[in-house]
Amino acid sequence: MKKRERGALSFRVRKVTSLFLAGLLCFSMPAMAYAAETNGEEQAEAQPSEAVMGDKPVDGDALAIGTEEADAAEFGGAVSVRPEIQSEDAGAENAAGGAEDSDDVVPDERERSLLAEGSSFRYEYADGSFAVDAWVIVDGARYYFGADGLAVAGRQKIEGIWYFFDDECRMQTGWVTWKNGTKSFFDWDGRALTGWRSFNGVKYYFDPSTAMSLRWSQKLDGRWYYFDSASRMTKGIVTWKDGTKSYYDSRGRETGGWVQSDGAWYYFDWSDGKAVRWHQKIDGHWYYFDSDYQMHTGWLKWDGVQKWSYFYSNGQQAFGTQIIGGYRYVFDSNGETSTKPVTLPAGQLAMWNKAQNYYSNTNYIILVNSRTHKVGVFRGSSYNWEPVWYWDCTTGAPSSPTVKGTFTVGSRGKSFGSGYTCWYWTQFYGNYLFHSVLYQPGSMSHIQDGRLGISASHGCVRLDIECARWIYNNIPRGTRVVSY
Repeated sequence: MKKRERGALSFRVRKVTSLFLAGLLCFSMPAMAYAAETNGEEQAEAQPSEAVMGDKPVDGDALAIGTEEADAAEFGGAVSVRPEIQSEDAGAENAAGGAEDSDDVVPDERERSLLAEGSSFRYEYADGSFAVDAWVIVDGARYYFGADGLAVAGRQKIEGIWYFFDDECRMQTGWVTWKNGTKSFFDWDGRALTGWRSFNGVKYYFDPSTAMSLRWSQKLDGRWYYFDSASRMTKGIVTWKDGTKSYYDSRGRETGGWVQSDGAWYYFDWSDGKAVRWHQKIDGHWYYFDSDYQMHTGWLKWDGVQKWSYFYSNGQQAFGTQIIGGYRYVFDSNGETSTKPVTLPAGQLAMWNKAQNYYSNTNYIILVNSRTHKVGVFRGSSYNWEPVWYWDCTTGAPSSPTVKGTFTVGSRGKSFGSGYTCWYWTQFYGNYLFHSVLYQPGSMSHIQDGRLGISASHGCVRLDIECARWIYNNIPRGTRVVSY
């Protein structure tokens, strides 16, 4: 089809002279073609930028015509069926008798034509009838002519399927963003996708009744989901306008219970999906969550009173008599103490954090720092340790360094030595031991070499005699020892 200037009507006349019947009068048959300029409707708005998340309903279905975005890479298992299309013939056959194909020859059929009518078109078949309730392809573009014979434009539902046609009535494929910010995706055959769809790993949900994407908080099949301003399904923590938080799992479903995010722990109430704050009793244990809903660990001073509470690394509040950081505290029935906490040294805090990366076969773990000449004893469970003791020690001399790595406590004995006596030894690897500083042979009161905090031993870890005695009496066989 040859396009004319929009809004103008032109005629093409063909003369035909029969090569087989001389003397017949010449006649001509006009074939008309029209192209009308449409009144350009408002273009679709660009995809909105990320907004503050809010519980907003999807606005109406107002249409903004035209904006197409890049095709998606995947369709989430969508199966599309090509609609029945009536295609325009490439050209008419020559007149009978092998007449030369020229402007002077009339084909067997009249040319098929798009005829402009107002802002739309009609399609005329070769027999003079017009396309009604039919698909037609013209110059590679697909059109649909409704019951009134006019080509449709905009968003149209045809035989239960949504399609989209631009200002010039041509069927479109790909993304369209509507005035209310929602989207639709039209597959290769023009059919709008519905339900759950995935594009480049991002999930969307298209309302089956409208084929428009959902936004904000939506309940689907009994579960709550959240879609951002660009209609993308959200995973992880969402902060609402009022400061509260909700959590959406890897499948996008709002869920409750314990959640760790960016190193912090949260608890989400199953009843409403919102994160909890302040003092909370969960599964029989008390926890404290700060103003940002993050679980608190360590010491907490209560406002307005000289009272403190302690929350272990697993968040649980301490009650009764507890040894924390080597100091004894008594907590009442409310989990509070009037004893001001002793602040742990920075080195002990660093060792404590390091201990959380290790497991032990017992409820104790021991760490040895040869650089700072410190021994830390921790009690609890694997990856969940609390400080008990933090001692000075003497580690191996440069010529006989203390072994480094992870080991386990083995045998033990009361003393050893020749020309000196070391008391309360506990073996953790080969001939590497925890034991007391050096005493005069057989003596527990006369020290031969009592230096601590240096590198001077033959590889063992020397301690004050009371510290060595504590390990000897309390640390079970199989306890993990981490030397670094």
